[in-house]
Amino acid sequence: YRGFTGGLWRYSTKTFMPVDHTGQSFFILLNTYNHGAAATKNWSTQLTFENGQVTSGGGTGITGGGVLPAVQGDWVDLEVEIDLEANIQVIKYDGQILDQTVWQASGLNEIQAVDLYSNNGSPFYFDDMVLEEIPVGGARTAPVTGTCPEPDPVEVTISNPLDGMNPDEMVTVTELAEGPFG
Repeated sequence: YRGFTGGLWRYSTKTFMPVDHTGQSFFILLNTYNHGAAATKNWSTQLTFENGQVTSGGGTGITGGGVLPAVQGDWVDLEVEIDLEANIQVIKYDGQILDQTVWQASGLNEIQAVDLYSNNGSPFYFDDMVLEEIPVGGARTAPVTGTCPEPDPVEVTISNPLDGMNPDEMVTVTELAEGPFG
């Protein structure tokens, strides 16, 4: 890819891990890519699908650590929201947050390539791959489930930033407390 050098972006795809999947299958996003020159590749996102799990391995100089159970035998949404201005990414798998890290630690604030790789993996499928811009000021929402008034689930948009965050950065609710809502 060329020209993805600023703003808010969403990279989305559908994934399919067969129930009899073996080995490792990878989804990798790179912020720096030059064909044939290994020293000029810099990873931002590395997801490993293996042993019934999806794991965020971070990237070049980036520590990942999120782990979720992989859905096997069904198509599942994978989404990476990338804020190139704030240098952050939020990785979602099957509607759940898998990880949130910096976009790059030693590369470029750009989106340059996707790498679909297999390390002795049996077939694994990706489909409907889309890289789209999130309009500045556009609402970014996430489903929140729990005991709450109808309709359930409720979509929540949080507009107040956390300490130290730019107001344009994403805020994510990861847990709901028990009790009345409203």
